Amino acid sequence: MFLPICDFIYPGAAIVAGEILESLWSSLNAISPTARTTTLAHQAEMLDDHTTDSNHKKTLGIVNTLCRSHQTTVDILDHAQIYYQNLTDQAGPTAVAKWDQDIEVVEAMCKYNITTMDIYAAI
Repeated sequence: MFLPICDFIYPGAAIVAGEILESLWSSLNAISPTARTTTLAHQAEMLDDHTTDSNHKKTLGIVNTLCRSHQTTVDILDHAQIYYQNLTDQAGPTAVAKWDQDIEVVEAMCKYNITTMDIYAAI
């Protein structure tokens, strides 16, 4: 799920709350003792059934999840805007112009040379 909190400032700047396969491990661990004693085909079927059930439950709850995420985004938007304004005021217009220029270069060149993204690394 993607919450565009600061995307109004710079493209791609945001908070990401993604779901990953590892989040299913705890529920799949419950069936692992049973799955160990079955044939390979039955193991695949059991895993498929459990992951399909998990996806179905996520689908049923997606509206509530998105509403909560939207409310969280609205709640912290003002704080993000104030933080950004303070940061840019302290850095000054010259530094902000340099950051903008660096970002444009990286966005144009990252397809051809991935090392251009090294400027994003915190030192």
